Amino acid sequence: KKIQRLDPQRLDIFEKLAGLYVEQGLLVEAKREYQILADWYVKNGDLEKAIGAHEKLVELDPTNNVSSLRLADLLLKRGEVGSAIKVYDQLGGILLDANKLDEAERLYRRIMEKNPPEGEFLARVCGAFLDAGRTAVALEFLRFATERSPESVELKVLLARTHVSTGENDAALALAKEVLQLDPQNAAIRALMGDALVTSGEAGE
Repeated sequence: KKIQRLDPQRLDIFEKLAGLYVEQGLLVEAKREYQILADWYVKNGDLEKAIGAHEKLVELDPTNNVSSLRLADLLLKRGEVGSAIKVYDQLGGILLDANKLDEAERLYRRIMEKNPPEGEFLARVCGAFLDAGRTAVALEFLRFATERSPESVELKVLLARTHVSTGENDAALALAKEVLQLDPQNAAIRALMGDALVTSGEAGE
């Protein structure tokens, strides 16, 4: 603390002080030091150290939405799409567990705007939307996801479930047949297939 007061430009001192705070369980004080470092590195364009500081902040407080978003954005800037999606998705899981569906929708829309190369990470949020009756949003997300991960059985099952809930039984049955070719023992898709057939008046089938 004395060195920091005498020479506030010594960034290594902020990091050492934060580490000591962590050792003593003073997490609020540690987060303050890492936040100062993170802001300074971002302002001065030091991408690597900015990522490191934000990783520390997220490690200390995984529920800190702002730090998680900033970390993910910085990882994207460095070209690490997979790592960025993982951070976004961890935050999304926290929001879904807290039943904050509106916030989760905004977060996942933000991820989709980044045009990620795969879509399986959207399965959990789509399932949550379907459970909550948000069928239109689930369908929009699933179309985006299946375009990027067309072989995903989990996404196909969710999409078939969405079609059943909207009365699009032919589309649901077509998807169900695709899934059964890939996974003949899939009980979930057989149940959905049965629902679609009953609704279509084909009880015998």
